[in-house]
Amino acid sequence: MPVMYGLLKGTLTAVREWFRDLKIPDGKPANKFGLGNKAAKKLSMTRPSDLVA
Repeated sequence: MPVMYGLLKGTLTAVREWFRDLKIPDGKPANKFGLGNKAAKKLSMTRPSDLVA
């Protein structure tokens, strides 16, 4: 992820800001993100298959 984050830093920031501010024009508060507003490392993310019983 560090290599990808370095190459796409501006893109990832823009996407994160878009999702954060998405509801503001409707008078709702900005979305909040965990992980200190940083992209999750690949190993720390949960696989969808782990969520299915």
